[in-house]
Order: sequence, then C-alpha cells, then structure tokens
Amino acid sequence: MNQAELCAKLAEWNPSNELEDELNRAELLPVLHAMIPELEDGNLRKKAYAAMGKLLQIAMDVEHCQFLVDSLGRETDKYVLDAILAGLGKLTIPSNVKIEAMIACSRHEIPLIRCSGIYSLRASNTQASRKALRYWVRQKKDKTFRFEMTCAIAALGYVGEETDIALLESHLQMPVLDIRRSAQIAIDHIRSRMDKTD
Repeated sequence: MNQAELCAKLAEWNPSNELEDELNRAELLPVLHAMIPELEDGNLRKKAYAAMGKLLQIAMDVEHCQFLVDSLGRETDKYVLDAILAGLGKLTIPSNVKIEAMIACSRHEIPLIRCSGIYSLRASNTQASRKALRYWVRQKKDKTFRFEMTCAIAALGYVGEETDIALLESHLQMPVLDIRRSAQIAIDHIRSRMDKTD
C-alpha cells in the first residue's frame, strides 16, 4: 500500500475502532513513519499516529516507538498530542526507548495533555517513569490535582515496585474517594505482580 492509498484509508477510519484488515499490518509502520512528517492536515496526522500506536501493540519496533515518543516534542495540537499519548499508554515500551518527552507531557500546562502524559507513563517500566509518577502521587493539593493524582496512582499500579506500596498506603486515608480507591487497586496490583515474580 502506498502513501496515497494509506491516506485515503486513514481518512475514512475512526481511531476509536480497531484497524481494518488492510491497515492492520506491521509492514505499514515504515510507511506511516515516512508519511507522518509530511501530513499537513492535523486530523489525518492524529489518525496516522493512532494507527501507528495500534500497530506497535501487535509488532513492537524500537525505532518506530521512539519516533512516536519523539513526535511529542514536534507536535503542538493538543488533540494530536492526546492521540499519541493514548497510543503510547497502551504499549509495553522497551526500556531502551527514551521517554523524556512523555515525562515532559506529564507536567504540561494543559490538563488534557498532562493527564494523558501521566497515563502514558504506565507503559514504561523504568525508574524515570516511576519517578515522574511518584511526583504526582506525592502532591499535597489533592483537590487541585485530584485527577492527576488518581491517574498517577493507577499508573503506578502497573509499573510500581514493592517500595511504592508504603507511599500508596498513605493515600488510603485521603478525603477523596477516587484517590483512596485508586490507591487500594494499585497496591493490590503491585502485590499481585510481586506474587507472580516470586
């Protein structure tokens, strides 16, 4: 499939749906990689990034994954950034992929990007990811950053270590119900992962 055919298929595709059979092929990753920087239409770029994220779920490739992460530094449209971060959050990102752009998004001034950035960090099981998530878990302004804390606690459940349990337990008495519930679920998730590794 050439770039023109791929653009036509992407224009018809709804990113909330699964990829159609002709788009669900790992060999399209290099085509998307080459095509995305040339796309001027923001909606089409958003769809191309979403397709790349879905393809990386079935065929992880470090080069294309790094391209997707690095795209966060090139894009400015909040909806395009959100699509990239949503795709990244569903992956298992290899430890040799540099995630600084994801961490930067987790501290973005726009709440949509900030929360999507926090969510995406659950895909990277690295010290850098855990450090960025702990930053939000340690926030004292639970009313100001309630959603960010809840997302960070949930993400820490995916990548947190046994040492994070004490930090999460300190949130079991928080006045905000979402934070308390997220903390308990994250603790259970970490313990379950630790039991499987023993």
